[in-house]
Amino acid sequence: MTKKITHSYFPKKMKYFTPVAFAGGIYLFLIQQPIWCAILILLGVLILTTNYVTKISLTEKKYEDYLSVLGLKMNYDAKKFNAIHRIVITRGNFSQKVVPPLGPDRTINWSTFTATLIFDNHTLDLRETTNKKDLVVGLKEFAAFLKVGVEDKTSFHHYWIDMTKV
Repeated sequence: MTKKITHSYFPKKMKYFTPVAFAGGIYLFLIQQPIWCAILILLGVLILTTNYVTKISLTEKKYEDYLSVLGLKMNYDAKKFNAIHRIVITRGNFSQKVVPPLGPDRTINWSTFTATLIFDNHTLDLRETTNKKDLVVGLKEFAAFLKVGVEDKTSFHHYWIDMTKV
């Protein structure tokens, strides 16, 4: 049994930009600017076809993890495993100080949530997002296929998520 999970490299908002890029490319073609036309069309195609791909084979006990750009595998990683233990959700807190030329300094704070698959002797980051609910919903398919539990370590008290209620 093999499962291939694909999710977009670019945010959804950028995918909404692609029709504008294609329309702009057609306009530039009509006014005889073929180089800029090709750049905009290529940009739109790259946004639509760039995905993170995680492929897990339970029969071969092997996983493949890569970035797919125009159907080409980049940053390819493949390893064998003996057993899959669980999926763990962790939180990363980040802060960035912005110093504008005029006006007061500002600090921007945000959190990211990462789902990590725990194998016998290594880990694999499945997804990372700023919305925990979207992450848990996206993990439902993975957890059901792998028959593993999902542990939430984002708060002081760790707990197991009941994926049947998601």
